Amino acid sequence: MEIITDNLYQRLETELENINTSIFIISPYIKVHAVDRLLKILKAKKLDSKLVTRTPSIDFITGASDFEALTQLHESGVQVRMIDSLHTNVCLFDNKKLYIGSGGLMDIGSDYPKNMIISQDVEKDDVETIYKEYWNHSEVKEFSSYKTLEVDILRVKEKYNSVQNQLKNAQLDLSMLLETSPFDLFLTNLRQKNIIDTYNQVCDFVFKLNNNQLVYLMKSNGNQNDAFCFEISQKVARLFKEQKIRALILILKESGTFVCLPYSLVANKILKRSNQAGNGDWNFEIIYKQKEVLLSIRQKELPIGQYVGGINFRIKAKKI
Repeated sequence: MEIITDNLYQRLETELENINTSIFIISPYIKVHAVDRLLKILKAKKLDSKLVTRTPSIDFITGASDFEALTQLHESGVQVRMIDSLHTNVCLFDNKKLYIGSGGLMDIGSDYPKNMIISQDVEKDDVETIYKEYWNHSEVKEFSSYKTLEVDILRVKEKYNSVQNQLKNAQLDLSMLLETSPFDLFLTNLRQKNIIDTYNQVCDFVFKLNNNQLVYLMKSNGNQNDAFCFEISQKVARLFKEQKIRALILILKESGTFVCLPYSLVANKILKRSNQAGNGDWNFEIIYKQKEVLLSIRQKELPIGQYVGGINFRIKAKKI
């Protein structure tokens, strides 16, 4: 027996290249990107290929699994069956080598880097038990029994797309509370969207983007009037006035929504002496009013819609 914690997919990929007769995969979650990789490796091999996964469930609506991935496997000649309440991740190669653990071919390299797999050789009796419980069991159904549901599942998934986005934003908000740096996940999300290339934390709330520009991050959950309150201290204000910080990123309620104000706008509009509060700091709000996004300073409002959702280091003309 061998315990594997590093380079899991590379290890399984090597085993795939050495398969001679058969592959049997048991996995509760099936994603298109994993199927693409699997079929790319197996396209030159004529194998007895089998896969068992969960019967259609909420997983196909939330995106944990992709129904179109099953169709792709089925149409590529892989025998696909389904069973309720499946949690096991197993890969059986040539009915001799077994990989079992928290990750399998269908999810390694996705969103869960902390996977572990146990590898071991198996005897004929073990192989027969696996097939009896997961392939020939009376509760196992052929994929063809559910194939006609694909269009309906995709329709339901599209119907609740906005709910999925809300759940993702909720996950981002929760993760930001739990992260050592509350802004890591937010910046990682920007990087995944190609809004930024790289980021590094310099100190509390200060990050360097694209190995070049320093930005200051703040977050507000807002109130019932769709107003998001912020406060800039005198210490932070000096950084903007000295042009050491090139932009102020304000994260609003849901982690995917943000405003990025260039340092010149912060210095010339927010950090005026007349705008200082009684404690010497500067208070301001970001307000959603109908279709406009406004910067509110001492009851004076400035449209800033042009600074929503992008990284800005210079003043931009107002959107028409």
